Amino acid sequence: MFKPALSSRLVWSTLLTLQLSAALASTEPLKGELQLNGSSSGPYENSFLYPDRTSISNRSASLRLIEGFSKGPWSGTVHYLASLRHGDSVSVSNPYSQQETLPWFDLDNTLSSTTNEKSEHRLDRVLLSYSGDNSIFRLGRQSLTWGNGRVFRPADLFNPFAPNSADTRYKPGVDMLYAQHLLAQGDDIELVVIPRRSTESNAIDSDLSSVAVQWHGYGDILETTTMLARDYLDTTLALGLVGPIGEAIWRIDLVTTISEHDTTYTSLVANIEHAWRWGESVVTGFAEYLHSGLGLKDYSLIFDPSEPLLSKMGRGQLFTLGQDYISAGLNTSLTPLLSIGSLGLFNLADSSGMASLSAEYSIHENGLFSLGIDIPFGSDNTEYGGLEILPNQFFGPAPTLRGSLIWHF
Repeated sequence: MFKPALSSRLVWSTLLTLQLSAALASTEPLKGELQLNGSSSGPYENSFLYPDRTSISNRSASLRLIEGFSKGPWSGTVHYLASLRHGDSVSVSNPYSQQETLPWFDLDNTLSSTTNEKSEHRLDRVLLSYSGDNSIFRLGRQSLTWGNGRVFRPADLFNPFAPNSADTRYKPGVDMLYAQHLLAQGDDIELVVIPRRSTESNAIDSDLSSVAVQWHGYGDILETTTMLARDYLDTTLALGLVGPIGEAIWRIDLVTTISEHDTTYTSLVANIEHAWRWGESVVTGFAEYLHSGLGLKDYSLIFDPSEPLLSKMGRGQLFTLGQDYISAGLNTSLTPLLSIGSLGLFNLADSSGMASLSAEYSIHENGLFSLGIDIPFGSDNTEYGGLEILPNQFFGPAPTLRGSLIWHF
């Protein structure tokens, strides 16, 4: 374990001072968005999380303010995010969650919290960037996505989206040091360092931090990535390939994880994606297969602390319990203002899954309204049908109707 050489308050005070000074000198108006969300789920029967409820509802509002500057090779970005949540799920925690780490810097704060209401604010992006002729350096809270998964993302180690995420516009920011160097032949190398603090000592702990390097190469036909990471106490190696097949695109990620106990787990995700015309509309369709080497054959082991799956799910790095899955989806614009999408997830071992349908309508050049429904299916003691955590108490998803209104300014 080691302590940071610089005070976190000093680093972030310096970054914010640079950002605000540049913002005040800018004549560009402040940008951002206001988002309103609502959802209703049910029916629940013998629910582990909601033992006395047959249905639940939740509402939320969030305000994101965006400011930035660019001057020569230097640029910076700040995203301020304030949110208010009200509903039945506010005080309900995920049984898989584990709070073993804190971000490098403390940029999150809870304003108020009750049984059914919580207000928070945070700096979701604070980063300073330098772009040279062949290199890029970024320091601060930022987002990063690696891997070729369309729905399942075993190669994306840092805050990946869940397979059924309805809103993937903003990935939660991670405090990191990032560097990219462009090679002469067009390939590039990326380096990421993510320090994390221990909840026990509040100091940066190397055993809880991450360091990763990725090489990205372009051939005549194939696009290749290789990644090596030390993530917590796990070592991860990944190989990614992307290429054409007719008018479609195929992608593969092969990911090997060597756990802290020297046990090796190999995962594979492969997908194919194609776009075609249907009348006046363009339809995009995909199909994907996942084999999760960390997945379980026996769900009764899910809370076994020796299983690495529990740690991955607790950190929000993995969202599936089993080993083999398929998914498929279609997206199209019926009119210039209206688009629809569908997604299906299926666990090949227990024959449970989730079907989702969504629609988005542009109500203004700055406004977007979306409506969606998620319908899980499966028998008892299956992943999406519900697992019996305690006698006659089941944990699993319920049919959910959700809506969202987003206004940009």
